[in-house]
Amino acid sequence: MIIEGRFIKGVRVHVLNVGLLENTTMGKFFLQTLLVVAEMERNLFVERTQEGKAIAKQREDFREGRPRKHSKKQVEHALKLLENHTL
Repeated sequence: MIIEGRFIKGVRVHVLNVGLLENTTMGKFFLQTLLVVAEMERNLFVERTQEGKAIAKQREDFREGRPRKHSKKQVEHALKLLENHTL
């Protein structure tokens, strides 16, 4: 891991709302705790996203992905303009 590699080189990490993390037992413990909490948050985010998608898929008008930026009419108009105009 990046931070542990820096600890070996003697670098100390200062976490703004926590303090100084060093290559000590408590520093390593706190670092591992932060990593576990970050992983848990990521997993919760993925779970919530999947739950939201499952609920959304129940709707008839559900479409996965981004909404279209241009309507079909706008695209056809742009292609028609391209016939006589340059980009």
